[in-house]
Amino acid sequence: MTLHEAIEKVLKENGKPLKPTEIATILNNIKIYQKGDKSIIKSSQISARVNNYPSYFFKDNGLIYLNNWDKAKKENKITTPENKEPVKINTKNSDINLIGNPSEINFLINNGFEKIGTLSKLLKSGLPKNEKLNLCGIYAISIPKGYLPKYYSPEEANKRGNVIKPWTVEKLKNKWVKNSDIVYYGLAGKKSFRSLNERLGDLLRHGNGKISTSGPHKGGEILWQLKNYERFELWILPTSEPPEPRNYEELILRTFHEKIKKLPFANRQF
Repeated sequence: MTLHEAIEKVLKENGKPLKPTEIATILNNIKIYQKGDKSIIKSSQISARVNNYPSYFFKDNGLIYLNNWDKAKKENKITTPENKEPVKINTKNSDINLIGNPSEINFLINNGFEKIGTLSKLLKSGLPKNEKLNLCGIYAISIPKGYLPKYYSPEEANKRGNVIKPWTVEKLKNKWVKNSDIVYYGLAGKKSFRSLNERLGDLLRHGNGKISTSGPHKGGEILWQLKNYERFELWILPTSEPPEPRNYEELILRTFHEKIKKLPFANRQF
């Protein structure tokens, strides 16, 4: 794990901005990152690394924030497992109407998904202000009507810089799912609380090429090998806390597979 990944992990797990000295103290205690010479991590090293990664962090009044925390969070209204509840969503697995085809956009609409924008707009401007993004949930990515898949080769994907392990075009063609409007289902909050805002921030950073060898959103990354992905649309369905997001996602993916005999294009497992 790199230092900036360790800083990101500490901020996410604490759910609030921290001073460089606080981050250094935590890292020296939990030892998820250690310097080559095993010496202690200094606050100056934290500050220097944060300055070098403006796509990950920003500073305000001596505190370090994650870039995908919105303005409300910057004003110290951080949404954490302890103080969340900007909106109340109470969902049950049985509420998902699986009579419809989960590979169609109508399935999203009929089951309460909300469209939050095209990938083009979101990659450029970030996530909108929406209280529902402060909750756990599942999300879907849909293609526009009449979309015909074309693919970036591994060489092209490497030049674009937003795919860690590109697939061959032949493999991508075999993975493509005909007659489906949905190319990916994901979730926020698999085992512990994590907001849609945080997870989708990972998705957009990955799409913009802010990647390391481990992420930040390695799952489903072959999505970025589809040409014209900028026209795709992102949908969200807020849920209660874990295990509900995972239960929802697994139910939808298994039903999708039963009907289509394949998983959505960018999903690789239930």
